[in-house]
Amino acid sequence: MWEQFAIFAHIMQQELKTQNKVITMFARFSDAGLGKRLSRAVMALVKSGIKVEYISAFPPDLSHELLNFHTVKTPGIFVRKSPDHRSPLFWAHFFIAAGCYAARAARRKEVQCLMAFSFGAAFPMILARVLSRKPLIIFLRSNERQEIAIKKVALPLRLVFGFLERCVASLSTQMITVSDSLAETLRTRYPRVANKISVLYNDLPTTIGCDRQSARKEVALLVGREDAFVFSTSARFDKRKNAGILIKAMAKISDDRAMLLLVGDGPAIPELKHLAKTLCVGDRVVFAGWRNDPATLVKGTDLFLLPSLAEGMSNSLLEAFASETACLASSIPEHIEIFGSGEALFDPGSPNEVTEKMNKIVADSAYRGLIDKISTDAAKRFSFNWDARLLEIMRIYGI
Repeated sequence: MWEQFAIFAHIMQQELKTQNKVITMFARFSDAGLGKRLSRAVMALVKSGIKVEYISAFPPDLSHELLNFHTVKTPGIFVRKSPDHRSPLFWAHFFIAAGCYAARAARRKEVQCLMAFSFGAAFPMILARVLSRKPLIIFLRSNERQEIAIKKVALPLRLVFGFLERCVASLSTQMITVSDSLAETLRTRYPRVANKISVLYNDLPTTIGCDRQSARKEVALLVGREDAFVFSTSARFDKRKNAGILIKAMAKISDDRAMLLLVGDGPAIPELKHLAKTLCVGDRVVFAGWRNDPATLVKGTDLFLLPSLAEGMSNSLLEAFASETACLASSIPEHIEIFGSGEALFDPGSPNEVTEKMNKIVADSAYRGLIDKISTDAAKRFSFNWDARLLEIMRIYGI
């Protein structure tokens, strides 16, 4: 894997200047998914002495003397009431304003590199890349085309996204994915730039903020009974996360001790609550809301489930691994890569299969032990220092 980075070292050393400064951007910060990983990258860079220019409409709550925020002020008419639904006018304004700033800043000699954490975040950097010829490094956590298809984004917007993605892919210096399966998808999609694509896995969180006994007490208070067998999932819930299949399965679980704990928020929450009420399992499905430390709740549950229709390298799954909680996941390519084929996977389109596995987990202690061992073994490969690996990559590019 690391050999793929090294082939760029000589080219990059000729292209880069001597100062250490990186430009990155993300329109609206989120504590979930790629927002969490972007924050780690930014803080790893500034703590190592690299200056970061961060362009955003809604910047994160981060602070460091080497971190400089540039806020793109958006006219109120472009912003909808819900922060989860930003209008096309918002995106057009951010694309133009942020892109112009990045292009101007990138032409300064001290700016050495452009960094983005998705194709979408890289779109406004196209102009900066073309005018400055500074390297553009894109970290990719998921198949974004697949995600917008699952969300049923309008076809014209999907076509525009596809066009811009092709432009960014061709102009990028390096694309770094979180999984081998995503890397292979992109190599197949863009064979002409396949040699630009490499892999850096996400890592396990280093600490979970409480012991299992304390976590179990907190979970017992949330679900309302101490003898409950608690299934959990955590996410920013949208259609892609497919949490409805777990609620449908709960309606068929035979053991009345079984409870489902959903940790997180997101646009799908009202629909999920309605589904639980409709299926008469509202008293067995608990919505814990957003938590900055979801793993401290997951640690107190008996099994973590991740039924996503599409993922990159799920932070929620890694947090569950770190909390030493047994896990089941949907049989999408990214999860097959983590677990291999077998008992820890289920069809994300089959509530009956999910129900069967959940019932077996509750009733069969030997089966629980098997899933726990599979989870423990799968977690081992993600125990490394991600921040250090990121800095190794940046050093290859002369930063």
